Amino acid sequence: GCNSIYFLAPERGPPPAPPLLPGAPGAPPPPPFLSPNGGLNQKGRDPSPVPPVSKTGTLKLHWKPAQAELPPVPSLRNKGTFWHKLDLPQIDAKKLVQLFEQKTKEIPAVKRLNGEHRAQILQVLPLKRSQAINIGLTKLPPISVIPTAIMKFDSLVLNKEGIEKILTTMMPNPAEIEQIELKVAEHPDMPLGQAEQFLLKLAQIPCLLERLRLWIFTLDYKNCEKDIAEPLMDLQLAMKEVEESKTFRTAMGMLLIIGNTLNGTNIKGFQLDYLSKASEVKDPVYKHTLTYHLAEYMIEHCSDGTDLYSEFGAVARTARFDYDELESNLKKLEHDCKASWGYLAKISKNDSSSSMKQKINDYLNDVAQRIHQLKAIYRIAFNRWHAFLLFFGYSIHEVPTLKPMNVFKMVNEFALEYRTTRDKILQQRKRLADKRERNKTRGKIWALENGQNDDKDGMELNGNLKRTPIQMNAEQRHEAMSRMLTGGNNDDTLKRIRGKPTAERSPADIISSQREMLRSVGRLTDSGSPGQESPDDEILDGLVKAATIQTEPRDHRRRARQFNRKSCKFDHETSYASFARMN
Repeated sequence: GCNSIYFLAPERGPPPAPPLLPGAPGAPPPPPFLSPNGGLNQKGRDPSPVPPVSKTGTLKLHWKPAQAELPPVPSLRNKGTFWHKLDLPQIDAKKLVQLFEQKTKEIPAVKRLNGEHRAQILQVLPLKRSQAINIGLTKLPPISVIPTAIMKFDSLVLNKEGIEKILTTMMPNPAEIEQIELKVAEHPDMPLGQAEQFLLKLAQIPCLLERLRLWIFTLDYKNCEKDIAEPLMDLQLAMKEVEESKTFRTAMGMLLIIGNTLNGTNIKGFQLDYLSKASEVKDPVYKHTLTYHLAEYMIEHCSDGTDLYSEFGAVARTARFDYDELESNLKKLEHDCKASWGYLAKISKNDSSSSMKQKINDYLNDVAQRIHQLKAIYRIAFNRWHAFLLFFGYSIHEVPTLKPMNVFKMVNEFALEYRTTRDKILQQRKRLADKRERNKTRGKIWALENGQNDDKDGMELNGNLKRTPIQMNAEQRHEAMSRMLTGGNNDDTLKRIRGKPTAERSPADIISSQREMLRSVGRLTDSGSPGQESPDDEILDGLVKAATIQTEPRDHRRRARQFNRKSCKFDHETSYASFARMN
């Protein structure tokens, strides 16, 4: 007698709740959801087995939980939610925990390793500070020998690089030492890390900072002195090279003459600054630089001059050094020496070693004297530099502003440009001289070789036999030559007697034999000048050579594959004619 309609529940879903009866106190609770195997899945059901909580944590899934309760929406009252309709399968929870187990570092008081007990290392310093010290320790000797080496200034154990490393990044400060001592007092059984041990060892050395600075000064002084003394020596040598160079003096005189000629002036000298512009000035005709013309004049008028650049070794070194930096280095060296005396006095109060104190005291006395000498050398060198500038025509007001590096750089670049240009001119002249020599001998070797070959061929044709001289005058000789050339030769002396028929000779052989016979006739008949050839012989030799020259046989001309191709244009008359011939 109920008018309500019951909808079928989805497959494998719970039945809907029965309708309320009149007078019923309230809605009955919904039936519990059943799992496929008949078990309970939600409230009122048997939950799926939850793995036991492991002491070691597992990897967490950081998701946002969804709302499992039904919202007050009429359309979802019977439909439910997606999560209420899921089937939760059975899984191996223990295996899953093993797969996603997150190993956390516990801090036990004692760690067991290979059956032995090892105390945990006590680390007090921040991570970055500890890493920096540990990295520095890889370049240093063992921690146990470092304090002894610092106390005795033993450079065999600790070198300059190690001392600088300690001074820059590994010096202990009072706050760190106090913190380490507090932690050691709290955990007396725990050993310290390497960085903490190193800082404690250094903190136990009296006057650590003074010792290290004094030590680094004694090790570095020789290099500092060398870096100051060598540039001063190069400066003096550079001035000497420029002043005593004969080639440079001649080149400057030549350049002065060129400038006075071009400017129409008669000045006595010019400043060295113009040397940097000499390679920029070019003549309008050949576009050659002023340095090029200077090098040409120097080669012509000063053949014994050098290339100028090879003379200026100290000039090149001086041009690369900043002498303002040299002055600051000298002042710093003097300041460090004075500070070292203070370090020694402070160390002597806490150290009773008299031998070490006396040794360092003697060393500092010697260093102070050498620094005083360096200052004197510096002052003398720059006084000479100022005199050098005045010697080259600079005014007194310009001298303080001129630096050795700038002036000698201009001189060095000019010398390099001069050498390059000079070598180029010499190579060009050498090529022209070689070409002239080749032109003088051109054709002579070819003529000599051909003459030897002609003599050899003539001897072979004549059978290496000397002919009997025949006495003929000029008229007879002229008649004989005419008969030979016209073919009407009836003279028995000019006929070749053949006993047997021989093979046909080439025209070159015939002409060569006739030439030899005419030569013999001419030599015998010309009794006036037996040792000289007549002009007729020279003309005859030229004619014979021209007749006997044989050109090389031409190779067969390669024809195109499609040699019988016709033009694409249609010729009506030709096509009609060919068609008529075919028919």
